[in-house]
Amino acid sequence: MKLSWRYKMVLLMLTAVIGAISVTWVLNRTFLEDYYLYSKLEMLHSAYQMVDSIILLTEQENSGIVIDETGELKPNFMNFSEKSSLELEILATRNDLTILIVRDWSPVYYSKTNSDENNILFVMDRLMAYVYPGAKPAYNSYQKIKTVDNLYDIYEIYDKRTNSNFIELFQVDSENGNFLLLRTNIESLQKNASIANTFLAYAGIAVAILTSIILFFATRSFVRPLEELSKIATKMSHLDFAVKYPVKTKDEIGELGQSINLLSEKLEKTISDLKSANNQLQTDIEQKVQIDEMRKEFLSNVTHELKTPIALIQGYAEGLKD
Repeated sequence: MKLSWRYKMVLLMLTAVIGAISVTWVLNRTFLEDYYLYSKLEMLHSAYQMVDSIILLTEQENSGIVIDETGELKPNFMNFSEKSSLELEILATRNDLTILIVRDWSPVYYSKTNSDENNILFVMDRLMAYVYPGAKPAYNSYQKIKTVDNLYDIYEIYDKRTNSNFIELFQVDSENGNFLLLRTNIESLQKNASIANTFLAYAGIAVAILTSIILFFATRSFVRPLEELSKIATKMSHLDFAVKYPVKTKDEIGELGQSINLLSEKLEKTISDLKSANNQLQTDIEQKVQIDEMRKEFLSNVTHELKTPIALIQGYAEGLKD
């Protein structure tokens, strides 16, 4: 089956589009989940820096000594201002974070506003598991991923209680009972990656179909001039030089049309000159033939005129001889 240049161009560009989408889909399936995890770790680090700056600012604003309910003297540096609490809440909400700040073994900030005492105790129980590995709760399993500059540790957590996976940033000062815990859910990583890949597959099919339609109609503007040039070339092969290509653009097709027009003019002039030369040659040949006929006729007449006296002389000669 013979395919036109138009269909070949559409197939070539459609193959390139499908190939690019396929490569992107494979890369997404291979690396997207790891990239999400890397983004989560970067987000935790940024959140840690922000929380740490808020804690330092709160300590400076609330420095001093207070007497607690038991009559003991304790530092007064964890009364978060309304602005600091709002910043922590915004940070937790936008990044799907659980933020727990503990001072002197007591929680002073917990980002889950709808949580109750049991949830805080649950998280505190996990903190004890970090500090004292022998006290690890039976419903949790965790594995350290890395330690960052001796500032904090990153753990990957499986919470049997909620059947969920988390990443937790944990900073500990066990001597003073000061802790910082940032937790984010990674259960959605696989789901997000799967959704993204599925969407990319459907979007790729839609883009391929739309691209093929657009290319099919868009290539008409490229193919039509070539079809015109092909028809002109066919007419030129039959020595019809009346049709000229209307040059409207200054691109390669315009240059090709101009070249064909110039070639048509030169061929027309050359063939016209050849016809003139041929006519002149034909005239010369006819004149030569006429001259040749005249020569033959002259020789014939001369020969005929000479035959009569020669015959008489021959007769006289024979008579004289007799």
